[in-house]
Amino acid sequence: QRRVHGIMGKEKENKKECKEETVKDHPAPEKSFLDYLSPDTLNGIISILAFRILLSLHVRSYYVSDEYWQSVEIAHKMSFGYGHESWEWTIPTPIRSILYPLFHSCIFTLLKIIGLDTSFLIAYIPRIVQGIILFITDVYLYKIAKGMFKDKYTPLLVLFLNLGSWYVSYAMVRTLSNNIEATLLLVAYYYWTKIEQKYSKADTIVACIYAIALFVRPTSAIISVVLMFFQVSKYNMTGAKNLLRALVVYTLPLCCLFIAMDSLYFGSLQITVYNFAKMTLFFKIQAIFGTQGMLWYITSALPLMLFTYLPFSLYGFIKIMREIEDGTIFYLVTIYWTAMSFMLHKEERYIIPIIPYLILSAGYCLGSAKRNYPKLIFTFIVVAVCTQIVFFCVWNNTYKIAPLPIMDEFRNDNGKDVTSVYFLTDCYSTPFYSHIHRNISMDFPSCPPMANRANFMSEKIELFNDTAKFVKALMKRQHYSHIIVASYFDKQAGPMLIHHEYKKIKETYHSLFEETPRGYEKEIWFY
Repeated sequence: QRRVHGIMGKEKENKKECKEETVKDHPAPEKSFLDYLSPDTLNGIISILAFRILLSLHVRSYYVSDEYWQSVEIAHKMSFGYGHESWEWTIPTPIRSILYPLFHSCIFTLLKIIGLDTSFLIAYIPRIVQGIILFITDVYLYKIAKGMFKDKYTPLLVLFLNLGSWYVSYAMVRTLSNNIEATLLLVAYYYWTKIEQKYSKADTIVACIYAIALFVRPTSAIISVVLMFFQVSKYNMTGAKNLLRALVVYTLPLCCLFIAMDSLYFGSLQITVYNFAKMTLFFKIQAIFGTQGMLWYITSALPLMLFTYLPFSLYGFIKIMREIEDGTIFYLVTIYWTAMSFMLHKEERYIIPIIPYLILSAGYCLGSAKRNYPKLIFTFIVVAVCTQIVFFCVWNNTYKIAPLPIMDEFRNDNGKDVTSVYFLTDCYSTPFYSHIHRNISMDFPSCPPMANRANFMSEKIELFNDTAKFVKALMKRQHYSHIIVASYFDKQAGPMLIHHEYKKIKETYHSLFEETPRGYEKEIWFY
């Protein structure tokens, strides 16, 4: 027995030594900092989600009016019965569906039911929800990259670049329908890559997203049609049959449901998607808001939106076309960009749905080059992301930052002094009831685009043309407890307001370089 125990003990020692030698010869790979961001781990999910929620609360500037006036302002009126609707909702043929505002209205109504509809939560819960939606965008972008690229490093790099993008952090945390469109289409593309010859759950999910995205933002039809075309071309008759089945069983009924919801809300049969297309393509109403050239997205928008990612994104885009077997992303981006370039009026946010794909191509460019030039590419990544962060900090703290502090001031007043407010500014320059959550009289110069085409001027045009005359008429019409004045109107409006016993009580910094037809809007004055 002693002999046997001795032999067994020696064998155990030998095995132990072999294991130690194996560990020395083949040490476990060291974790890079990117591994801690992986959505495949609980730590990664918590980190990304926390980052997006904190970021959504940190962004305190005002980007475009639609982030409030096509979402939470409409939702507030739905839930609480008072508010202000912009012209898109009040014309005989409204061009917006209630689907996206209804999403926020459900949240407001829930807060109302449980007694938590405080002004602070009404103002900031939508931001937190949008932070969660952006987190979903991050996760699905990572999943798409993981399915497209074979190595472990590139998908994590794509995610890191997306988290570090100044424009994604600045614009996509806002309650814009463009952001929901981008998230829906990204999720649709991920499940589209899972579609096979046999009908599956992926077909159903994609078909449902087609309908939802169409009524959230009709421009989503561009990408939806491209995906449909490639599904048919990939699987021929089988793909066509599966697509037709999904469209008839899911997409069409959902579209009918959304038409019924819109018609019920507006009080008559309304197909808002058709109204939007007619107004945009045939009446060309967008031209009233300004026109840009065909190449504006390439020469102006993308250099600003991608910033230091631009050269890597463009080169990676070409590499994907040449090296990746499934080149659908190349056609998605190209066709969407081309279609949007034909629109007369252009804004950066209109091409938000293709930004994730361009960041993905930047990640592919840097990830594939890292194998040959690891130190150089690491330097490029650090410099690119650091400059994005610096640019975000500068832009977020110097550009259009007065509107939210103004509304916070009124919200914190709690009805003591502020009983009515007039905004002597450009129309839709601040959020309204969704931020103060009190039913007080508030107004601003009206600016329906149809007014300027019907041989009479809107209040906005009258204000810009002759400020003194406009203020004089305003003082005769109604007395407001407070008036907010943009700095470029103050020279003419200020003396008249003081004459009518108003006092200049506060100045709020607004923007370093916000240009208007009357000059730069640097401060906002409280009277």
